[in-house]
Amino acid sequence: MNNQVLIPNKEAKETALVETLRVACKKIAPVWPLENFVAVFPYLGLADQKFSTAAQTLANVGGIQMTLPTSFYRNKIGEGKITRNDLGSALSKWPTESTHADTFFKKLESEDDRDENTPGIAALIDVATDVTKMEWRRFATSRVLIWAASYFDNGQASWAAANRRLPVFSAWKAEAEVDLTTEEVGLKNFRKMVKALPNHPLEAVQKALDMLNLPQGGMSVYLHRLLVSVGGWSAFAARLDYAVNCTVEKMGN
Repeated sequence: MNNQVLIPNKEAKETALVETLRVACKKIAPVWPLENFVAVFPYLGLADQKFSTAAQTLANVGGIQMTLPTSFYRNKIGEGKITRNDLGSALSKWPTESTHADTFFKKLESEDDRDENTPGIAALIDVATDVTKMEWRRFATSRVLIWAASYFDNGQASWAAANRRLPVFSAWKAEAEVDLTTEEVGLKNFRKMVKALPNHPLEAVQKALDMLNLPQGGMSVYLHRLLVSVGGWSAFAARLDYAVNCTVEKMGN
């Protein structure tokens, strides 16, 4: 029998990539500017998950804790603000939890707060920071924030570096190809690498993912990790995406 590996055609691969990107981006809740602020549940993108699952997801991708430290609850128990009756009532409402309140108390008292401060999934920039002992994480994040502030500026800045007449990726690529900042801090041939990227954003993303050699099952998680690292602008972009989708739906009706 032939053992050839079936390689998906370009269209199928692009469809799979778009779905992977969509899954990652939909986990980011949109945020509105202050002049027309709209309150949005910050974990809207994880609303389909159980609390425990969402908590684990956020801990994995960003080291984000959805609960207070164990010491807080331990102190409240010591102060009598949380009683055994309170815990017993709460545990009885948890479908899969059969632990007795006394057992839960003992477990709580033995837990170490240090175990809660686990870092999220490491991105490439995190590994580079740890290996070289240089602040690549802070540098990369600041460059993204500075560029996004320039591109999405709404007329407040007196001088804008990004070409807002171009689509997002095209504008970033055009500037990154000539910006010397990255090479001045030690990233040799960065501009050359950017120039070598495809001009189409999906093709560029696919090339970057291929270089990272990420498993298909972990791509959306890794991309979610990157979005969380620049959460403010990710949420801003999510709002723009939301507005576009609403406009398209209205036109369709």
